[in-house]
Amino acid sequence: MNKRFFVLYACCIPVKGFTRSLVCDVQRGSFKLIPNELEQILTKQHPCDVEAIKAHHAAGDHETLDEYFEFLTTHEYGFWTDHPERFPALDLTYQTASSITNAIIDVDQDSHHDYELIFDQLEFLGCKDLQIRCYAEVATKELEQMLRKLASRRIKSVELLLKYSNLYVEQYYQLPLQFGRLVSLVLHTSPKNRVIQSAQEGHCQIIELQQAISDETHCGQISPLYFSLNLPTFIEAKNHNSCLNRKISIDKAGNIKNCPSMTKSFGHVHEQSLLDIVQKEDFKKLWNISKDEVEICQDCEFRYICTDCRGYTKKGSGSSYGKPQKCTYDPYKGEWE
Repeated sequence: MNKRFFVLYACCIPVKGFTRSLVCDVQRGSFKLIPNELEQILTKQHPCDVEAIKAHHAAGDHETLDEYFEFLTTHEYGFWTDHPERFPALDLTYQTASSITNAIIDVDQDSHHDYELIFDQLEFLGCKDLQIRCYAEVATKELEQMLRKLASRRIKSVELLLKYSNLYVEQYYQLPLQFGRLVSLVLHTSPKNRVIQSAQEGHCQIIELQQAISDETHCGQISPLYFSLNLPTFIEAKNHNSCLNRKISIDKAGNIKNCPSMTKSFGHVHEQSLLDIVQKEDFKKLWNISKDEVEICQDCEFRYICTDCRGYTKKGSGSSYGKPQKCTYDPYKGEWE
C-alpha cells in the first residue's frame, strides 16, 4: 500500500526566488533549481498529501505533479510516510555564545599592528575564524612570529592571503605543516593560476592567483564560486547579514571597522578596546540586515547561500540596503550577466 504523504527531509529547505526557486540541502551542501510552483507546494502544502493536491489541479497537471515528486524522491530530498508528524522541521534559530565569531586583519608595508593585543581581545570576544590579508610581501619569519601568537588561543581557523614572493614561496608552502589551524593559503600576484592543494580530507587549501590584490577594494565579489551551503551559514544568512554579522575588522592603518572596505572607523586599535566597540549599537546595526531586506536580493533564490557586501552597494532607497555592487545576477531574468 502506497504511503500517503510526501515529506521533505528536514535538511532540505525550499527557497523562493522571483523566476525560480531552490531546494537547499544543508547537510550535503548542494542545491537544485525547481519551479516556483513546486516551491509553493512544498511550503504551503507540506507535508504533501499528493492526492489532495491533485484534487485542486486540473487533470492535465497531474503528470507534471507526479514528475515533481519523482524528481524530489530521485534526488533524495524527501520520502513517503503515513506519519508526517514524526518528522519535525529544523529549528533555524541563530545561536552563538561568541560576541564576535570572525575577524579580518589587513596588512601592508606601512602597517604596525600589535598582534598580541589584537589576538588577546579577539580571544576574549570568542572569535573562532580569522582572516589575515597581506597586500605587500611579508617575510616568512614575520608570519611565523605572528602565527605562533595564536598557539595558546581558541581561534580555530586562519585564512592567509599573501603576496606571491619568489624569495619566500617555498617557505609559504610549509606554513600549513607548522600551523595546523591554517585552512586556506592564497598567494595573489602569482605567475599563474593553479591549485597547489585542495581543501579535502582536512588539508589546508593552497591556491595561487595571478590577480594582483593591492588593497581592500578587491573585496565584495559575488559569484557562484563563493556560494556557501551548510546549516550554520544558511541559518546565519536567514537571520542576519551573511558577511558582517559578528565580524570585526582592523584595516591596514589600524582602524577598527565592520569591514576594511567601509569608510566609517570606530577608532584605532591602539587607542580603543575592541571589547568596548562591539557593545556599541552603531557598530552592530549592520549585523541584522539580512538578504530578505536588501533590494533585489530579497527576490533572489540564492540569497541564503551567497555572500553579501555592504561596503560596495548599488544605490537605491539607501546604500545600507542596496544590492551588492559587484553582483551580476538578475533574479528577475534568472541570468548572470
